[in-house]
Amino acid sequence: PKHSTPPSPNRNHKTETEAVKSQIRRSALQSVAKMSFSLSTLIDIALDENATALELLCLVLCLSVFWSVTFSITGAIVRPLVYDKPWLRAAGEREYEHGAKQGMEEAGIKCSKEEYLQWFMRNWVGGPLVALQHLVDGALCIPAVLKMGDPRVYSSLACLVIMNEMGFE
Repeated sequence: PKHSTPPSPNRNHKTETEAVKSQIRRSALQSVAKMSFSLSTLIDIALDENATALELLCLVLCLSVFWSVTFSITGAIVRPLVYDKPWLRAAGEREYEHGAKQGMEEAGIKCSKEEYLQWFMRNWVGGPLVALQHLVDGALCIPAVLKMGDPRVYSSLACLVIMNEMGFE
């Protein structure tokens, strides 16, 4: 005779859990669809002590889009202005000779000096942009470090910095 396995007592629980998860996803998507993504709304979310996880996620996503667009546009404008300039080529050569060549060899990456220089000059503009982004975030932390002003504001700014870094990454 065939033995049948008894139904799992957790089977209904799993079905209920999946239904709840599905409902939460639908509700979250509906909430996002209803949200306004104006600058004032994003600022309100950033400074709201009681912002929901969904609102904060939307803020991080907006920051991510902002940094992506900023880097793309700035790179497209600046890259042609600096590409193949003697000072940039010299910086790339120094970097190649002082560690990049050895690092690539150790990693098993085959790359000539000229190939590296071309890559370096194409991607150089990202370095100053990253530094600028970190400078902005550092400036936003100053009130929290020095405990200047309303604690709710400076703690919100510090949290905004964390979300900005998440969006950037």
